[in-house]
Amino acid sequence: MRLVIHPDRQDEKGYFGDNDGSRMYGQGIITLMLAETLGMGIDDKQDATIRRRLQKGVELILRAQAVTKSDKSHEGGWRCSACQSTTTTCQYTKDSRPGASSYL
Repeated sequence: MRLVIHPDRQDEKGYFGDNDGSRMYGQGIITLMLAETLGMGIDDKQDATIRRRLQKGVELILRAQAVTKSDKSHEGGWRCSACQSTTTTCQYTKDSRPGASSYL
């Protein structure tokens, strides 16, 4: 846990992929892991850090999902379709725009 929540693992915008090159796939996996461990820190300080990192990670995913794409079929995500379950399962969120895909 200390490795993932260490200050150099997440940038100021909430992105985890700079150090390991995992890009948005890694963003989803790490964000999911933080959500699963929320409230299980070794103390209140670690729990607060997990919560902050998780919040920033989720906010980054939501901002990335909202980026306007030149190809309308890619709006709301990163060229993932429902059949590409590894990424979409980890980063599934409801897109409230009319006619938009619900998958990242």
